[in-house]
Amino acid sequence: MNVSPAALVGEPGRSAKLRCERVVAMPKHPGELPIPPVAEKAHKGVEIARVWAARGGQHVTIRTEIWEDPAAWGIMLVDLARHVANAYAEDEGMDAEAALERIKEGFDAEWGHPTDEPKLG
Repeated sequence: MNVSPAALVGEPGRSAKLRCERVVAMPKHPGELPIPPVAEKAHKGVEIARVWAARGGQHVTIRTEIWEDPAAWGIMLVDLARHVANAYAEDEGMDAEAALERIKEGFDAEWGHPTDEPKLG
């Protein structure tokens, strides 16, 4: 099933356009998501983060050298939250704004009282 990409335009003054794409492709690992077609075709494209759920926890690989200022990660995380909210709207019929609010509630709760501490390695 291919779904046409949904373009998300950032806040006024931001030039970046974000694309959320759903594709079906053969992953290398049974739990792996496919690479979005635009990223797969981009010669200078790079993966910036990978998050896996395994053995009861989150396992993360990140590419910190991608941005000099850590604030860029904050922007990316908010953009990602909007992609997730839109996916809940499309896949589950949930109102996107309600989904985004729930995501923020979870973010704020975890920020104030972490349920886990990240470890290196």
